[in-house]
Amino acid sequence: MNIKENAKKEIAKLVDYFQSNYESFMQKSGDEGEREIEEYLITPFFKALGWFDNYPETSVELRDVKFQESISLKRGLSRGGKGTKKVDYAFRINGVNQFFIEAKIPSRDLRPKVGNKISQDTIESIWQAKTYSWSKDVPIVILTDFEEFRVFNTIKKPNKKRYFDQVIDVLDINYTDYLDKFDLIWDTFSKEAVENGSLEKYQESSEFITRQTIDEALLETIDNWRKKLAENIIYNIKKNNSNFPASNELTNIVQTIIDRILFIRFLEDNGIEQTIILKKYLKPQYNSKVIYSEIVKDFESLAPYYNGSIFGTNNNSHPANSVIISNITIKNILSELYDDSPYDFSVIPIDIIGRIYERFLGKIITVTNKGGFSIEHKEDIRKAGGIFYTPKFVVEYIVEKTVGKLIKNKNPRDISKIKILDPACGSGSFLLGAFERIIKEHEKYYYKEYQKGKLAGKDKDWLIVKDKNEEMVKITVKKKKDILLNNIYGVDLDKQAVEVAQMSLYLKLLEDETFEVKQPTLQGMKTTVLPDLNNNIISGNSLIGTNIGFLSTGNIIKINPKNYEDLFSFFTGEKFHAVIGNPPYLNIDDTWGQKDIRLQYIKDNYSEVYNDKTDILFYFLNKAVTLSQDYTGFIVSRAFLEAYKANKLRKWLSENTYVIELIDFRNHYIFKGVGITTCILILKNKSRKKESIIYKKNDTKVILNNLNIQLPQSKYFDKINIPSTSFGEDIWSFSEKNTQVILNKI
Repeated sequence: MNIKENAKKEIAKLVDYFQSNYESFMQKSGDEGEREIEEYLITPFFKALGWFDNYPETSVELRDVKFQESISLKRGLSRGGKGTKKVDYAFRINGVNQFFIEAKIPSRDLRPKVGNKISQDTIESIWQAKTYSWSKDVPIVILTDFEEFRVFNTIKKPNKKRYFDQVIDVLDINYTDYLDKFDLIWDTFSKEAVENGSLEKYQESSEFITRQTIDEALLETIDNWRKKLAENIIYNIKKNNSNFPASNELTNIVQTIIDRILFIRFLEDNGIEQTIILKKYLKPQYNSKVIYSEIVKDFESLAPYYNGSIFGTNNNSHPANSVIISNITIKNILSELYDDSPYDFSVIPIDIIGRIYERFLGKIITVTNKGGFSIEHKEDIRKAGGIFYTPKFVVEYIVEKTVGKLIKNKNPRDISKIKILDPACGSGSFLLGAFERIIKEHEKYYYKEYQKGKLAGKDKDWLIVKDKNEEMVKITVKKKKDILLNNIYGVDLDKQAVEVAQMSLYLKLLEDETFEVKQPTLQGMKTTVLPDLNNNIISGNSLIGTNIGFLSTGNIIKINPKNYEDLFSFFTGEKFHAVIGNPPYLNIDDTWGQKDIRLQYIKDNYSEVYNDKTDILFYFLNKAVTLSQDYTGFIVSRAFLEAYKANKLRKWLSENTYVIELIDFRNHYIFKGVGITTCILILKNKSRKKESIIYKKNDTKVILNNLNIQLPQSKYFDKINIPSTSFGEDIWSFSEKNTQVILNKI
């Protein structure tokens, strides 16, 4: 009997068991009833389909099925006051979520019976499951009590009033049809089928549904807010005969307001703030007040607890506090964030928020002398062809091969000495990845200490939490603050990007925390919830130093030259241990202009790699290797591997560092909708390895989502081991040994 036949046999047993005990199951209620349905029916059903095959031996992060921990009722108060709950199962391939299951008791109808209206409880269950799945950027969620199996497509923004929208009819199955439709169930939801892409056809737009992911929808929302706020602020300036702000100032004001509103929603949905701060302004009783002035008071009241770039240490000095915004404008914005809002900020991944902001930051509000305005792409970004946000799986791979190598099996004291830099950090995706990886290594270390009998929390660095009866270590906010201040550093030319990178790290620090993080501040201790990152994440030019010479005031602001020894006090005596990132994709000749003062600076100060080639990645690679004492990990355009005018760069890299790994994606596009082919470079300044590893993407089609797992699978990549000395100024195009011998002869 093969695996599929055996699965059908097992599911037949479950159907018989449910049918025989139908009345008993219908009497079950509450959490206990759900647990029984999960244990005796749903879990065995999916075990038969090949899931749970690496449970529980594998670490939680790599298990193919992850049980989801319930959120305490003090969370989610802004979403109706009833609290929220995570779905019950996450089904994953290579550690990446593929679909969710929300389990229910059979006595709760998941569809209306003939002649009856659907219950409000069922509507809430559907809404909860759809918003959770959509907010997590997962395209499929299943509601099941075993009696009914309802599959929802969550590729578009949910609408609570249209609760049966997005039901996939062909997969809407009653338990009495499980055996007749077994082939369909197996071909769609067996682990084997999902690994082979069975769910892909439900992830794209069709004639019936237009895909709109969480990042696309939230970007559209805040883009709308930007337009409304700019329009209304300018309207009130005209009305009061005041001076119009400069374009950069208005852009900064509007971004600050949006940052603060979103941050507050994050605090509310995660239960860190126990009162709902902004929702009250939607009530009629506030119509007679100037609502935004009241909100500014809320901003100021939060500042002592959440020190940092968001609310600042001296709010009165920020121009965002003094603008006038009409009640109707601010109420329109707030109305999109409460009650039936699909945005659940307790589950939206922080990297998705960064992805949204990366594109949001690409535009500036331009103000005219007469008070007109437009929202346009920033000049550098327009000329470069847009912004390319790094996919999370690329970030995770580069971080693992650099930061992961540096910290593996080290104790917290040694880890605290390791310094990580992204010299073009943007909204902070690589810094987030490094931060998360360092947190995991700490938790791994403390868990081993706990197993040795050490007491949790005795040094206020860690504590024990339970997830589905499994004990796990979680490090404290205090320890996460120490990691940010000791380990994480970033530079970006765009001041707004720096502010967003800081905010992203703050959100990551507070992720999965509760009201208790605020307690030390409330008790009068001289501390704040958030650290000051202004000495870690800094606005400046990574390539151009103050030795550029005399600059006009306008050019000082535009070029923002900085020296690393001035930016970071430790840098005079040591370098960074790892430099990671995704440097800009632009041609400096075209973007800056051939007469720009910066071009001569680059030519003079990067002469060892300059060869009349103006791709900015040449100079970021040179700078990164110079700044690093150990690892450099970048994703860049692959053009330099073979370009004639990149010979000096290839020669310099081969003489000053070692290629540990080169991943050539060839014609597989990593950045969606962008015609740039890329490669990943992992370099090390000191290496005893005599061999380098090259991975070349072959023609096999695949959705890349976890390089740590997919690279070793030869069906997707060709792996080539070559001597490290093979790298030089000649093109870096390598083949299998036998093929290379022939090529060399040719």
